Amino acid sequence: MAQYKYLRGTCDSRESVEFDISKHSQYITTCVVDADLLLCGIKTFPCNDGDDVKLTAQQQLDILELLLAERDKITSGIAVKTMESWYGSGLNFDEYCFPGDTVGEDVVDYFVNVVPPVTLRSDCVQSGEEHSCEPDDSGKYRATYTTFHRTGDGQFRFDGYCFKGENQNRVEKTYGRQRLEKCLTDARNEVELDAGLQMLTFDSLRYAKVDFIHRQCGNDYRIVRLKLPEVERVIGFDTPDGYDCDVWEETPDK
Repeated sequence: MAQYKYLRGTCDSRESVEFDISKHSQYITTCVVDADLLLCGIKTFPCNDGDDVKLTAQQQLDILELLLAERDKITSGIAVKTMESWYGSGLNFDEYCFPGDTVGEDVVDYFVNVVPPVTLRSDCVQSGEEHSCEPDDSGKYRATYTTFHRTGDGQFRFDGYCFKGENQNRVEKTYGRQRLEKCLTDARNEVELDAGLQMLTFDSLRYAKVDFIHRQCGNDYRIVRLKLPEVERVIGFDTPDGYDCDVWEETPDK
């Protein structure tokens, strides 16, 4: 199984995951998967040797699950999220800060200075740039804004994405989170589909029926009797010790 390595995004590099590709237990090259491109639906990525690799459904799922786990590590357990910790995370603001987080005053100042705020009071600040449009209680769509309020101890709390003049978060999940979760769901479904397309053989009809019922196969599936299979060719060992699970495909000369 490939060993995946998570790489945080920085000012000079993008968030990515890399893994080594081997053949016959010998290292060949390293594939670098750009996290944002993967989340946009790209499935083919470059390697250090100049070749490209198309990710399997299982590889996509493994990498997406690693992204989710690493992002959760980066964003959790921080008492006060500051500009320094935000930049150090390599994430977008909506991937790093969540409603209820305590943030430093420098974060609030950033949103005040980047675009003139729509709300600027001693107890509440709302950035001037719209985040999204969400339905209000009457069903009318209105703009939401990144919102902060000052707590009783003088610190700032991130309220989420609120209507102008309000502190109630209106965005349950940001676009970035929705995109990641959708990609995870799609990858899991594809892995399950691939597994379902595998042919299973049994020594007796009774065993086949038991497995059919156990798997709760629907009306689109049937048990079939096969002729004795014809061997096209024998797959040789990859190494003197046997097969190597890191060798995914046969070489052309085999």
